[in-house]
Amino acid sequence: MLSEKQIKFVKALYPFTQLNYGQLNLLWQRTTDSSSKISSSLISKLEHKKFLIIKQEEGMKRKSRYLVKQFDIATAYPELFEASKIPEAYRHETRPAYKVNESLNFHDEALKSLVIQTLPPKYEALAFPRVKNNINGILVPDAILVKNGEITYLEYDNLTERAADFLSKLPRYLYEAKQDLEKKINLVFIFKDETVQLPDFVNTRKTSPIPRMIDLQQKIYRLKTLDQKPYWEALKSCSNLKIYFLTHGEALDKLEDLLEGKYFQDISYKKPEQMEVEETQINKTSKSKKPITIEKNKPTSRSDHSSTDKYVFE
Repeated sequence: MLSEKQIKFVKALYPFTQLNYGQLNLLWQRTTDSSSKISSSLISKLEHKKFLIIKQEEGMKRKSRYLVKQFDIATAYPELFEASKIPEAYRHETRPAYKVNESLNFHDEALKSLVIQTLPPKYEALAFPRVKNNINGILVPDAILVKNGEITYLEYDNLTERAADFLSKLPRYLYEAKQDLEKKINLVFIFKDETVQLPDFVNTRKTSPIPRMIDLQQKIYRLKTLDQKPYWEALKSCSNLKIYFLTHGEALDKLEDLLEGKYFQDISYKKPEQMEVEETQINKTSKSKKPITIEKNKPTSRSDHSSTDKYVFE
């Protein structure tokens, strides 16, 4: 039998496909508020229950990976699979997988590492949708996290996506937010930067992604609705949706606080010229992280949301 603390860890383990020992240990510490390492006896117990499968090369124990058997976990503890917490459009692609996924890529590994390092305590649900395609006109995010009933969508940008493809996501998320104005939604775009370090992967990025972030935000100003109203105004009038641009390094420092509900300036407040100034400051301080001021939450007023829900690019 697993203890209550161990079951809590299994819940955190469930959404992932595979973890190395360092990730497994950090996940244990963050989700159980423990300063000690995960015990070898618990790992053995999880292997015995077939929740984990160790993938170890000869003579490479330190580089062992643990494959997560989602279906076995969901079968043993169905209450851990909190489908009702995930927006309905995405539930199908977050159901337990029958087959263990053994593939690795930089994008998924970077996102997984970031989530483990910033996962807030007492979160309600975490999911990594497996199929990234359109569902009912909504682009599936890379990760979904629910905390205090507030939904956060994470989109990890490897800096290889075309600007038009990137920007096409924004109206779809805005459309969803307008379906339920009482549902608070964060849309967080995280841009790969030169600080990302992953085992078994070489980060070829040597410069800051801020120029791309500035360019994308400038393009957002030219985005319009079908009735030729500025997308920017529609976004600012939809007070339940907040969109954030963060570098990977910024996200390591700030994402947990954002997920905990602390106030940050979203892109409707940070103008492109501010980002340009901040990049200059970063270059002068040898790639140091640019600060984001945490302020007290500002009251927002409910505006008229009767404008069209369909969007196109100018």
